[in-house]
Amino acid sequence: MTRKLYFAFCVALWIKYRSNLYLLHNFIFRKAYKKTHVTKMEERTTTICQKENSFYVDTVRNFRDRRYKYKGYGNCG
Repeated sequence: MTRKLYFAFCVALWIKYRSNLYLLHNFIFRKAYKKTHVTKMEERTTTICQKENSFYVDTVRNFRDRRYKYKGYGNCG
């Protein structure tokens, strides 16, 4: 065998090996998870911005004020 022919033969074997490995992987995956491909359609709604939520704003302000008192800062809300 010439060198080029040997190289081509090795490449062909490698391609065949990789394709078989890919098929084996897919077979095992399907057998283990019983699915091939799942597409989900979800309708999402926007969430309320936390800055517009008064509970969130009050909680952050209270935490800030307690922290300022603890640290000894002067002007705390």
